[in-house]
Amino acid sequence: MVQFPSNLQVPVRVGIIGPQNVGKTALANLLVGHLKTLGVSCDLVNEVSRSSPLPLHSQTSAESSYWLFGSQVAAEALAQAVRDVTICDRTVLDLYPFAQHALISDMPNAQARQQNAHKLAGLRQLITDYIDANPYQFLFYVPAHHEFLSTPLSPEGVAYQNEIDTKFRAFLDELSVRVRELRTLSTYDRLNEALRHLQGQI
Repeated sequence: MVQFPSNLQVPVRVGIIGPQNVGKTALANLLVGHLKTLGVSCDLVNEVSRSSPLPLHSQTSAESSYWLFGSQVAAEALAQAVRDVTICDRTVLDLYPFAQHALISDMPNAQARQQNAHKLAGLRQLITDYIDANPYQFLFYVPAHHEFLSTPLSPEGVAYQNEIDTKFRAFLDELSVRVRELRTLSTYDRLNEALRHLQGQI
């Protein structure tokens, strides 16, 4: 098992990002558990959408996206204030491709799409301003590997996952954000891959 680098300057914020159902949460929990066994002051920012009082996924609204943004920023700030290392199961970056799908791609009404485009542009600006002022030290992208899931997705689920993956990659390219893609499939292999990235060995 690769060890955590002792010379890494803290505080450190690590984001685990990517489409849905790709193993981000399993990796985040495993990484936090491993770091704690090494005595690292570490905390996990859970996926804030799980506590959202507003509709999500296909029913995501601009209001839902803005609520998620504020909740994510607050949760990250709290963790960073008290821990050396913060592991984020999703980040503010994840909000954009899902909102883009719900507010634009999946919206049949042209007038509604136009109205939503302004709200989406506002969300994008919030995200870019935030990461410019508070960059993630490490971003790990977990890509879509739906063919390897123990519980296969429906054809609709595969199509949705692929669309989010495409939108996400395009968004990251537009922002020129440095992301390390985890290419292995096993969660334990991903853990070692992430730790090697943290050590600067790759």
